[in-house]
Amino acid sequence: MSNRLCIDLGNSRCKYAIYNEEDEVLLYKNTVDLDLEVIHELMLEFEAEKIGLCTTRNIAEGDLHQIGEKWHLFIIDHQTKVPIINHYKTPATLGKDRLAAVVAATVHYASENCIVVSAGTCITYDFVDAEKNYYGGVIAPGIKMRLDAMHHFTDKLPSVEVFLNEEIIGGSTVEALQNGGVWGAILEFDSFIEKIEAKFGKCKVILSGGDAIFFAENSKFEIFAHSNLVLDGLNEIMRFNDIQ
Repeated sequence: MSNRLCIDLGNSRCKYAIYNEEDEVLLYKNTVDLDLEVIHELMLEFEAEKIGLCTTRNIAEGDLHQIGEKWHLFIIDHQTKVPIINHYKTPATLGKDRLAAVVAATVHYASENCIVVSAGTCITYDFVDAEKNYYGGVIAPGIKMRLDAMHHFTDKLPSVEVFLNEEIIGGSTVEALQNGGVWGAILEFDSFIEKIEAKFGKCKVILSGGDAIFFAENSKFEIFAHSNLVLDGLNEIMRFNDIQ
């Protein structure tokens, strides 16, 4: 494989990474939205030939046409061949970012049970066992979504900023809301991991996402942080499909 550009278009950011033939990362970059000029510049600068795209957003057909007209474009969908055994009951509805992150976990932690957690707009928990069987996981509201929902669906509860108070008992309405959103999510995080390990045994807990720091610093579990799991997984899926 030649140099290739992997793109992770998430709910709040668009991440780019250039991988070489040895799967080394030559550059990371991010923007708010998919940027065709950035793509053009990266493809020319690094003499890349292929683009891999994993997206949780809808993309204008015109943008996809512009990209596909110039370069070989590989987009993950539910029919894409992946180097894991997917037991998800509704593969067409599975977030492709979740799928790519799980694939990356099997590369970084081969032959180990893994729980992959993405703490962003939503908090997702996904389990893949040591034999690369992927069973699915959990989708829960992210920290900011919890706080926003309490404000939106009530008449008198205020909008509050995401903040982790040391004291779990909130001494004011603002603190009580913050604790419900932040501490509630942290306690939920530990509980989910306990439940999964009780059923499947010891797991590597792999964490990514914008709110990862809250969980990494306050969970009772050992955490392995990876900020670009989706990109690494997309790169691996591209390699796997080149071999087929």
